[in-house]
Amino acid sequence: MKGKVLIVEDKHSDIFEIPLKELGLDTKVCESFSQFKKINSNYDPDVIVLDLILKDGENGIDILKYIDETKAIDPEIIVVSGEASRSEIAEVMRFSPYEFYDKTDYNEEKFVMEVKNALKVRGQKKKIIELEENIISLRRENKNVMPFIGESKAVKKIRGQIEGIRNNDSDIFLVGRTGTGKEIVANNVHYLSDRFSEALVKINCSAIPESLIEKELFGSEKGSFTGSDKLYKGYFETAGKGTIFLDEIQTLDKNIQSKLLRVIENKEFYRVGQTAPLKLSARIIFGTNVEPEKLVFDGIMREDFFYRLDSCMRIDLPPVREREDDILILLDYFIKQENSECTNGIKLDYDLGVIRQELLSYPWNGNVREIRNFSKRLVINSNYRTITNNEILDLLLRKNIICTPKRVDELCILNDLFNIQVFREAVEEFEKMYLAHRLKVNNNNKFQAAQEMQYDRTALYKKLKKLDMENFL
Repeated sequence: MKGKVLIVEDKHSDIFEIPLKELGLDTKVCESFSQFKKINSNYDPDVIVLDLILKDGENGIDILKYIDETKAIDPEIIVVSGEASRSEIAEVMRFSPYEFYDKTDYNEEKFVMEVKNALKVRGQKKKIIELEENIISLRRENKNVMPFIGESKAVKKIRGQIEGIRNNDSDIFLVGRTGTGKEIVANNVHYLSDRFSEALVKINCSAIPESLIEKELFGSEKGSFTGSDKLYKGYFETAGKGTIFLDEIQTLDKNIQSKLLRVIENKEFYRVGQTAPLKLSARIIFGTNVEPEKLVFDGIMREDFFYRLDSCMRIDLPPVREREDDILILLDYFIKQENSECTNGIKLDYDLGVIRQELLSYPWNGNVREIRNFSKRLVINSNYRTITNNEILDLLLRKNIICTPKRVDELCILNDLFNIQVFREAVEEFEKMYLAHRLKVNNNNKFQAAQEMQYDRTALYKKLKKLDMENFL
């Protein structure tokens, strides 16, 4: 018989361990809470046999609390005791153990049977988990959903949050700089949830003119304003029972914020010109690339709207420079992904570990999106049939030279610009230099910079997004 059993018992562990070893089970014994934590960190037992009364006044209930709080493992637990009070038994049952076993009535055959049954239950749970993982994998492939890539603590926490909320109905608040992966999180939450067959409506609030935002979000009744000759369904209505992703909410005026506040609280909304509310069935995911606390301080976001958003499930997405270990993982993932979609048959012969220092010294201000675009450009523009470390470094060097804002004022940068042979690439690099300079002199105020340049604000946002410069300064 296969399975791992951890016995937490300080006096008579042999009576439990010997018959289980005879079954061929993998067993370990510990006598205290501290020993349990050490063994538990890398053992991952299928069943835990837990005595309630341990040495030095320790209590097995503390271990039950630890397992419940950390969610580090999910074993079947058989609690054993010969001295438990009624209140202790009631406390134990709060954690739903597989079985409570009275040591004063110990019977080896009965105990072994309990462990066997617990192992069967654990095996069935593992199969269910495996099936769920397969379903998730198939959904990802079917909808081309990219997982949240990385192995840093921050990324593991985010993946855990996605797993924890995907199948409940709570609204979500994503906070992270441009390119950190808010859309990736929204995709995963939607397509891995029970809403996956419904609509996922993505709205970039900064791209919709202020005069149209209310109509686009909530819809409008026929005749509600000049030129409104028919009923218009907004995003909240067309989303149905799916998910609405409202990104860049920091660009919404306070009037729209107040309307959204009521939508969150009452789960209903009004078309423009309508007197009867419509029920909201969709889940809302909000996104911003500015710290919301700063938005409130600067008077951009309503305080009541902020507090309501902050009571949603908040997920903070760090910039990649705060999770450096993931940069190489992301770059390798995207190079291979882009190459798999390329028909040129490019051979990959690089070792990112060798050029780790150079890769980490680059700021990656555009975060995950910039790494993805860098990989795409590397694959598409490769002059050779093999991508090596040298090609990666060559492209990185060009980005580093062109994209440093303080070099905009240096005449020597013209040399680098004139040496770019492809006209389209030269224009793109000039745009980066020019926009970096205009943003710098305007303290990164994009609205003010657009006015000075006599350039449409929405067009500027799109241009910055295309050039991976939304969060450049």
